[in-house]
Amino acid sequence: MSRMFETRARLRAEMNEMRKSFDTERVEMNKRLEESLAATTRIEKIFQILMEQSAYRGNNIPLE
Repeated sequence: MSRMFETRARLRAEMNEMRKSFDTERVEMNKRLEESLAATTRIEKIFQILMEQSAYRGNNIPLE
């Protein structure tokens, strides 16, 4: 009987460790996603400024 409780306790501890690992990975993934989104937003703003400057100078840059 004692062995069964030891096994359950060990499995519960392993499961908790896996949950912690998963949570850590999820937090890291969300952080990278936010950084990527911020970089994309900066690139879009730069592109918009370049297009506005080009239009102001009368240079029409085709998008394709």
